[in-house]
Amino acid sequence: MAVSFERFRRWVESRFDDVVVKGKEIRINSIFDLSDTNHHLWLSPSGGKKKRKTGVFHCFKTDRKGTLATFVQLVDG
Repeated sequence: MAVSFERFRRWVESRFDDVVVKGKEIRINSIFDLSDTNHHLWLSPSGGKKKRKTGVFHCFKTDRKGTLATFVQLVDG
């Protein structure tokens, strides 16, 4: 099941204040490095380069990455 971009964008905006949308990417400040102010955490509902159906995230500040399901679990517990 593919992740709906609009539905996921609304979920992100309901939890984070500083959200940037560029093309098929949603960017926020890293939840893994609280000093980040330059949107190093990229969320890709479209699945990134490999087009994974579960969507992917990548923090370019800490190099943490995974599926959007993992990211939702990290945020919502």
